[in-house]
Amino acid sequence: MMTMNDGRTVAFPVPPIRQKEEKKAKKEIICDSCGAEVLGMGMKLADQVLAEDEAGNPVIERYFDCPNCGRHYTVTVMDREMRLMMQKRQQLQKRIARRLKDGAKAVAVKAQQEAARELQDGLMQRASMLKEKYLKVEGRENERSDGGRNGIIKK
Repeated sequence: MMTMNDGRTVAFPVPPIRQKEEKKAKKEIICDSCGAEVLGMGMKLADQVLAEDEAGNPVIERYFDCPNCGRHYTVTVMDREMRLMMQKRQQLQKRIARRLKDGAKAVAVKAQQEAARELQDGLMQRASMLKEKYLKVEGRENERSDGGRNGIIKK
Protein backbone atom coordinates (compact mmCIF):
# COMPACT_ATOMS: atom_id res chain seq x y z
CA MET A 1 0.00 0.00 0.00
CA MET A 2 1.13 3.51 -0.77
CA THR A 3 -0.33 6.81 0.43
CA MET A 4 -0.48 9.59 -2.15
CA ASN A 5 0.03 13.32 -1.44
CA ASP A 6 -3.73 13.92 -1.60
CA GLY A 7 -4.38 11.28 1.09
CA ARG A 8 -5.53 8.48 -1.23
CA THR A 9 -4.22 4.98 -0.59
CA VAL A 10 -3.30 2.86 -3.58
CA ALA A 11 -2.44 -0.82 -3.69
CA PHE A 12 0.47 -0.49 -6.10
CA PRO A 13 3.13 2.13 -6.71
CA VAL A 14 2.32 4.85 -9.23
CA PRO A 15 5.13 5.81 -11.58
CA PRO A 16 6.70 9.16 -10.78
CA ILE A 17 5.41 12.19 -12.66
CA ARG A 18 8.89 12.74 -14.07
CA GLN A 19 8.50 9.61 -16.21
CA LYS A 20 5.37 11.05 -17.80
CA GLU A 21 7.22 14.27 -18.55
CA GLU A 22 10.09 12.34 -20.13
CA LYS A 23 7.66 10.54 -22.44
CA LYS A 24 6.33 13.90 -23.59
CA ALA A 25 9.83 15.22 -24.30
CA LYS A 26 10.31 15.50 -28.05
CA LYS A 27 13.61 14.75 -29.71
CA GLU A 28 15.09 17.34 -31.97
CA ILE A 29 17.55 16.75 -34.75
CA ILE A 30 20.29 19.28 -35.36
CA CYS A 31 21.02 19.88 -39.06
CA ASP A 32 24.66 19.14 -39.89
CA SER A 33 24.81 21.97 -42.43
CA CYS A 34 23.20 24.96 -40.74
CA GLY A 35 22.83 23.92 -37.08
CA ALA A 36 19.06 24.51 -37.09
CA GLU A 37 16.98 22.45 -34.68
CA VAL A 38 14.54 20.29 -36.61
CA LEU A 39 11.63 18.79 -34.68
CA GLY A 40 12.02 15.02 -34.99
CA MET A 41 8.66 13.65 -33.92
CA GLY A 42 6.49 16.12 -35.84
CA MET A 43 8.71 16.03 -38.90
CA LYS A 44 6.86 16.13 -42.20
CA LEU A 45 8.20 13.22 -44.20
CA ALA A 46 7.89 12.97 -47.95
CA ASP A 47 8.09 9.98 -50.29
CA GLN A 48 9.53 9.76 -53.78
CA VAL A 49 9.91 6.82 -56.14
CA LEU A 50 13.60 6.11 -56.75
CA ALA A 51 13.27 3.17 -59.12
CA GLU A 52 11.38 -0.02 -59.78
CA ASP A 53 12.50 -3.41 -58.50
CA GLU A 54 12.86 -6.47 -60.74
CA ALA A 55 9.11 -7.17 -60.52
CA GLY A 56 8.18 -3.60 -61.46
CA ASN A 57 7.19 -2.52 -57.94
CA PRO A 58 8.19 0.97 -56.81
CA VAL A 59 11.22 1.48 -54.57
CA ILE A 60 10.37 4.47 -52.39
CA GLU A 61 12.64 6.86 -50.52
CA ARG A 62 11.15 8.42 -47.38
CA TYR A 63 12.96 11.64 -46.52
CA PHE A 64 12.83 15.12 -45.07
CA ASP A 65 14.59 18.35 -45.91
CA CYS A 66 15.91 20.81 -43.33
CA PRO A 67 13.34 23.62 -43.30
CA ASN A 68 16.14 26.16 -42.80
CA CYS A 69 18.77 25.25 -45.42
CA GLY A 70 17.07 22.49 -47.43
CA ARG A 71 19.64 19.74 -46.74
CA HIS A 72 18.20 16.38 -47.74
CA TYR A 73 18.07 13.54 -45.17
CA THR A 74 16.99 10.05 -46.23
CA VAL A 75 15.10 8.28 -43.46
CA THR A 76 14.63 4.96 -45.23
CA VAL A 77 14.30 3.28 -48.61
CA MET A 78 11.46 0.77 -48.97
CA ASP A 79 10.59 -1.86 -51.53
CA ARG A 80 7.56 -4.15 -51.65
CA GLU A 81 9.20 -6.85 -49.51
CA MET A 82 10.09 -4.31 -46.84
CA ARG A 83 6.56 -2.87 -46.82
CA LEU A 84 5.15 -6.39 -46.37
CA MET A 85 7.60 -7.04 -43.51
CA MET A 86 6.53 -3.76 -41.87
CA GLN A 87 2.87 -4.72 -42.20
CA LYS A 88 3.54 -8.18 -40.72
CA ARG A 89 5.42 -6.63 -37.77
CA GLN A 90 2.61 -4.14 -37.10
CA GLN A 91 0.04 -6.95 -37.11
CA LEU A 92 2.20 -8.98 -34.75
CA GLN A 93 2.61 -6.03 -32.36
CA LYS A 94 -1.17 -5.47 -32.35
CA ARG A 95 -1.71 -9.17 -31.59
CA ILE A 96 0.79 -9.02 -28.69
CA ALA A 97 -0.82 -5.86 -27.28
CA ARG A 98 -4.28 -7.43 -27.55
CA ARG A 99 -3.16 -10.60 -25.75
CA LEU A 100 -1.47 -8.60 -22.97
CA LYS A 101 -4.58 -6.43 -22.61
CA ASP A 102 -6.70 -9.58 -22.34
CA GLY A 103 -4.57 -10.68 -19.38
CA ALA A 104 -1.97 -12.93 -20.96
CA LYS A 105 1.29 -13.13 -19.03
CA ALA A 106 4.44 -11.73 -20.61
CA VAL A 107 5.87 -15.26 -20.72
CA ALA A 108 2.94 -16.38 -22.90
CA VAL A 109 3.76 -13.84 -25.62
CA LYS A 110 7.54 -14.17 -25.38
CA ALA A 111 7.80 -16.11 -28.67
CA GLN A 112 5.73 -13.48 -30.48
CA GLN A 113 7.84 -10.69 -28.99
CA GLU A 114 10.99 -12.46 -30.19
CA ALA A 115 9.46 -12.82 -33.66
CA ALA A 116 8.70 -9.06 -33.66
CA ARG A 117 12.32 -8.31 -32.68
CA GLU A 118 13.61 -10.57 -35.46
CA LEU A 119 11.35 -8.81 -37.96
CA GLN A 120 12.67 -5.44 -36.76
CA ASP A 121 16.26 -6.65 -37.20
CA GLY A 122 15.39 -7.88 -40.69
CA LEU A 123 13.80 -4.52 -41.51
CA MET A 124 16.93 -2.66 -40.41
CA GLN A 125 19.18 -4.91 -42.50
CA ARG A 126 16.93 -4.60 -45.55
CA ALA A 127 16.73 -0.80 -45.18
CA SER A 128 20.54 -0.60 -45.08
CA MET A 129 20.86 -2.80 -48.14
CA LEU A 130 18.26 -0.78 -50.07
CA LYS A 131 19.88 2.54 -49.14
CA GLU A 132 23.24 1.23 -50.31
CA LYS A 133 21.82 -0.12 -53.57
CA TYR A 134 19.44 2.64 -54.63
CA LEU A 135 21.16 5.75 -53.31
CA LYS A 136 24.32 4.72 -55.17
CA VAL A 137 22.22 4.25 -58.31
CA GLU A 138 20.98 7.81 -57.85
CA GLY A 139 24.56 9.04 -57.38
CA ARG A 140 23.87 10.18 -53.82
CA GLU A 141 26.10 7.77 -51.90
CA ASN A 142 27.76 10.60 -49.99
CA GLU A 143 24.42 12.04 -48.93
CA ARG A 144 23.39 11.76 -45.30
CA SER A 145 21.19 8.67 -45.25
CA ASP A 146 20.57 8.04 -41.58
CA GLY A 147 17.86 10.60 -40.87
CA GLY A 148 20.24 12.46 -38.58
CA ARG A 149 20.58 9.59 -36.12
CA ASN A 150 24.37 9.86 -36.14
CA GLY A 151 24.28 13.61 -35.68
CA ILE A 152 23.47 15.61 -32.59
CA ILE A 153 20.12 14.77 -31.04
CA LYS A 154 18.70 16.80 -28.18
CA LYS A 155 15.96 15.69 -25.84
